[in-house]
Amino acid sequence: MGVVALFLVSIIISQYYGALSKADLTKKRKTEYGGLHFSGKVMHCRVYKYLNKSFYQVCIKLDSPNVKPVIVYNDDDAIKVSNGTATFSGGYIKKFLGLADSVAVNMHSNGKIIFYRTGYMIDKKDFAFDPMGLQRDDLNNCN
Repeated sequence: MGVVALFLVSIIISQYYGALSKADLTKKRKTEYGGLHFSGKVMHCRVYKYLNKSFYQVCIKLDSPNVKPVIVYNDDDAIKVSNGTATFSGGYIKKFLGLADSVAVNMHSNGKIIFYRTGYMIDKKDFAFDPMGLQRDDLNNCN
């Protein structure tokens, strides 16, 4: 009985600390690029391997040239926005859907990154730019 109670208490504590770290990460992201929103066409994709899976990096020509420059590279995020282009990881390649040809990021402050192919949504993820194996120098491939 005591072992089961100890197990339940440890699960509750780990959930609590997990929620705290997620809240801290969300707060950090909001200060680094929280107001960022843009859309545009993918002008270049680079396929790379990470954890034995195929991922792709997107280079986006922004629809609006008035997007504030942002460069973030840390363990949690990797994005560069400058000179009318944005660079970040598009994520895991879904073989049946293919690569995106346009992207909408945090439009109408919806907190989502939406990937499109020929006008149809092929992927939707939360407003975060996980590096997914990208290195700092990879963010300079588009400029």
